[in-house]
Amino acid sequence: MITGTRYLHYKRGTSRGYTTYGYTLISLTDSETGKKYRTNGGGYDMLGTVLAGWMSETLQTELKTYLTGLGMTNDDGVYSGKEADAKGWPYGSYINKSGKAGFDGACGVNLVESLIQTLGCDIKPLYEPKGRDPKGKFLGYLISPKEA
Repeated sequence: MITGTRYLHYKRGTSRGYTTYGYTLISLTDSETGKKYRTNGGGYDMLGTVLAGWMSETLQTELKTYLTGLGMTNDDGVYSGKEADAKGWPYGSYINKSGKAGFDGACGVNLVESLIQTLGCDIKPLYEPKGRDPKGKFLGYLISPKEA
């Protein structure tokens, strides 16, 4: 479990790499560890992917305990759609052959946010007022342990 509040800084950009020129880049940087979680490309929920990467690494113990408590084992593979619903498992969750629990965040940032809450954390998106958008510019997340 994390201790204290963490800020996950969101950054969006465009690749200038030779083979990836023009691809969208999304990253989240953990304020406590300095570790950066990133993805590139498009056509799926990129913010959900990087948030799930942070969650799968930082909350590994809690995620594995939660998934094994639901009956998932490292022989089950990745479950989605009707298979996950039938077994009561979160869409996109898995435990790989080496026993590491994970989550495919491309299935949606809202699902990742709710799973982080289920694992015992409060998650608050941060916005900077800007332009006509009522929410403003997305800056990142504040994540802290839930108070008892």
